[in-house]
Amino acid sequence: MLARSVRAGASVLAISALVGLAPVQSALAQTPSQSPAAQPVVAPTAPQPTDPQTTAPEPTDPLLTLLTDVDALLRQTPSLTVGRSERQPDGTLGLGSVMLRWEDPQRPARSLVVTVEAIDVKPGSGAAASRLDLALSNAALRGTAAGQPVSIAIARADFRSLTGFRLDAALPGAPISRHPGVDIGWSEARIEGLAAEAVGMTVGARTVATSGVVRRVVQSLVAEALTHRTPDGTQTGIDRVTLQGFDVDLLQRLADGAPVPVDRAKSGVLVAKAEIEGVEQEIGDSSTRLDRIRLNALAHKPRLSGDAGAASLADRLNIPVRFRDLALESADLATMTFKGSVGTIVASDMALKGLAYTGFDSLAVARVVVDEPGTKLTLERFQADDVDFGNSTEPAGDGQILYSGFKVEKLVVGRLASEGPTGPGFDLADADLSMRYPVGNFPTIFRASVGRLSLWPTLLPDGLRSVLTASGRDALTASATLNLSWQDVQEEISIDGTEFRVDGFGDLAIGAVLTGIPRGLLEDYAGMVGEVRPGLRNLSLLYTDKGLTVAIIDSIAADAGLDSRTLKERIISTVPFVFESIPDKITRSRFAFALASFINNPSTLRLMSGRSEPVALEAIRDKLETAPQDLPDLLRLELTAQ
Repeated sequence: MLARSVRAGASVLAISALVGLAPVQSALAQTPSQSPAAQPVVAPTAPQPTDPQTTAPEPTDPLLTLLTDVDALLRQTPSLTVGRSERQPDGTLGLGSVMLRWEDPQRPARSLVVTVEAIDVKPGSGAAASRLDLALSNAALRGTAAGQPVSIAIARADFRSLTGFRLDAALPGAPISRHPGVDIGWSEARIEGLAAEAVGMTVGARTVATSGVVRRVVQSLVAEALTHRTPDGTQTGIDRVTLQGFDVDLLQRLADGAPVPVDRAKSGVLVAKAEIEGVEQEIGDSSTRLDRIRLNALAHKPRLSGDAGAASLADRLNIPVRFRDLALESADLATMTFKGSVGTIVASDMALKGLAYTGFDSLAVARVVVDEPGTKLTLERFQADDVDFGNSTEPAGDGQILYSGFKVEKLVVGRLASEGPTGPGFDLADADLSMRYPVGNFPTIFRASVGRLSLWPTLLPDGLRSVLTASGRDALTASATLNLSWQDVQEEISIDGTEFRVDGFGDLAIGAVLTGIPRGLLEDYAGMVGEVRPGLRNLSLLYTDKGLTVAIIDSIAADAGLDSRTLKERIISTVPFVFESIPDKITRSRFAFALASFINNPSTLRLMSGRSEPVALEAIRDKLETAPQDLPDLLRLELTAQ
């Protein structure tokens, strides 16, 4: 009983340190280049598996080789040496100078030794007779596996209910070195509730209980002051990590590339909840810090078969196949700060829901400030809903790029503003984008609106800046609404309710119908784009002047040294020459009369197509390039002023 208890305690210590937590150590050791912003949210990266779609073998990872060797050693029966033993009045058995040694007869160079300065073994009694508590102090694990040294030091570890459903442990001060120049460690770690759904725990070659299959789920794991350093000078520190409902076996399977059991294939939760505080990474002269991030339900949820969008994104991010089925229920980030030679970025109060490799359900950001030398960019109240990352872009010839398939049902920007050394640059407020009911890669209903867009003179071309000055305004302020909808039966896209408004200058309303847009084009753009012949009908442009015409005339007059009335009369006298190339005399006269009337008394100017039947866009393009004077006849255009 004494030997078995000591072997069990020391073996569990070794298994907990090397096997149970190995996937976490593996992930930390293999992701030195990731930013800390990505580390908490994305599942731990493990060595690449052999992708069934490729034939090239993946290189063997030295850390997994080491863990495999350690696991093989632990399956051997260890030798036990106890320096001293003492029975205390309360029944506790005190042991000193304990050593367990594992050796592989087939490979003498592979060995593992656990030494413990003191162990207190306290058996339960009565209803808790199956309980066995162990307290270990100054434990050390050393050995050689995979040609690498293995070394872990633990100042103290407390195990309770060793033979029951629950295992608790405190592991203070456990530095780990896996590769030259790479150090991983923590000042204190606590594991609560390393439990099995059915009691069954293998220790070395012996079985403590045999009532079922082990499923290790850590109810709570807390680690403080984690550090990670790499030879290239990258340093990552985390003040505190708390995990709840952490499925060690599921992570081990993902890290090993092993099949996920059927009972966890549909909704296996890897981590129920996680909170990471004080993540800070330094790379050269750049640093990034996350104050706090909370994660909920990182789970294994297989994608639907044939989901090419997820595969293409995962391929671009080099995500191993076995991690592509992980999905995150939600995440909340308090503040992220990046500092580097390019400036400072501060993001606060971010909330993410339903993250997977195909997209996410929603992302909300309260505020982001990008402070670069000479420029400050501020984003406030950003919201994105039902985002699908889509397929990767592909070249379509002649330098064109096909639509990537990226979809977002709703996108809202409360405010986006820039400020330069001389003052404000632009200020965008209340922007709203909605793309709904997609067919293939295209939404069938598209709505976009901008409540306000202000552009200050520093961003305007000289000509427009002069017009703005003449109007007496400090900034050019505009708003816009764009509406498009596709009709399946008619195979048409309607452009209706589309308006562009510029304060103090004027409004432009646009209406039109694009014909000959079949469903097949939306479903297979690349295959159908060369076969369809779209057309245009019911074209309508309505411009309502609110000061632009007068501002243009005043600006030109000031530059020319003329009064505005004289310049207006000269412009009106030249109007007939603007349309002299139009072949039809009646059309020339109507166009000239309408434009002259509008310049003389700016109010509204309407351009409409009198054709109810569609005109091929290809024909319109040809006329624009070769004979624009024939467009009024082709489209039966009418120009009127009021």
